[in-house]
Amino acid sequence: MTSQLPNTLGKDALDALLASGTVKAILVSSTAFDKDTWSRRSHITNEIAASGGYTAGGVTVTATTATDTTNDRASLTFADASWSSATFSARGCIYVLVLGGASSADPILGFLDFGATRTGGGGTFVATVTTPAYLTNPT
Repeated sequence: MTSQLPNTLGKDALDALLASGTVKAILVSSTAFDKDTWSRRSHITNEIAASGGYTAGGVTVTATTATDTTNDRASLTFADASWSSATFSARGCIYVLVLGGASSADPILGFLDFGATRTGGGGTFVATVTTPAYLTNPT
């Protein structure tokens, strides 16, 4: 006997979660991200300093979900996060759902590694997610 979940459950669960807060893109100075132990905003210890066009706590972004019935999974992706007049440096971006209370309650949704430290040259600094994150429903 096998147990299965509807393919739409992942998307429905993500949509319900996202409706409870505001998604923020927070820039970090290193790739010190542990997906097994970093689950809340309070775990982020490497946010870049508020200067050079960056404000502590990051910027608001839109998150999008979808159901992929062919591959039995739900996806989560984020719109571009951008900072104007950027002169700061960052190594990556952590996406967090801010619920409005303590940072220990705000779930981390994902991490984007830039591959190398990037420095703004006074123009617009953009973080772009090119591949969505997936919740897989094993068959």
